[in-house]
Amino acid sequence: MKNILLTTIAITGLAVSVYGQGFIYLDGSANSDPSSTATSNGQVFINGVNDTGTDINVELLGGSTALTMTPIITLLLSDSSPTNNPTGVPGGVANAAGDITAVGGAGPYDLSGQFYQVPGVPVGNKGYFEILGWLGGNTFAGATLYTGMTATFNETTCGSSPPFTVLDQMPALDLSAVPEPTTMALLGLSGLSLLLFRRRN
Repeated sequence: MKNILLTTIAITGLAVSVYGQGFIYLDGSANSDPSSTATSNGQVFINGVNDTGTDINVELLGGSTALTMTPIITLLLSDSSPTNNPTGVPGGVANAAGDITAVGGAGPYDLSGQFYQVPGVPVGNKGYFEILGWLGGNTFAGATLYTGMTATFNETTCGSSPPFTVLDQMPALDLSAVPEPTTMALLGLSGLSLLLFRRRN
């Protein structure tokens, strides 16, 4: 009877560890590929220039598939708290100050040191991720200066104790200038004019 009980406890513990919640750090500080087209170990660039001196707003998206990714953590330059998300639950906000300049490695880095749950991905399984970066404004969609996003990439999630998963499979994040509204309006009018001209002919 004692052996059966011990076996049951061991199997239950194994099942919990296999299906436990997976975590990830927003840490690309050790990424070493200096190319703006890197497919892994990528760094941050602004208009193709390696960024070691400008902190940026960053949002890490993640999930069990490329179609189910949701915000895991957002680092905002306008947020002054060390972290608003001490439990690591997805969707939190933290301070972006120092996310590039503190380490100087041209990779995004969450100085809060928090690791975050990856929705729907157990420990040791591959999750799907993307990183959005921007300057000007508090949202990627509302950015006024620069925006960019990585290609989708995979990382294997970790548990709540070392070794921890960092963003070493992250492709390069290259931010480019947001077109001014007048430029966009002129492009729209040009396209409409071309369409009308083709219809008349």
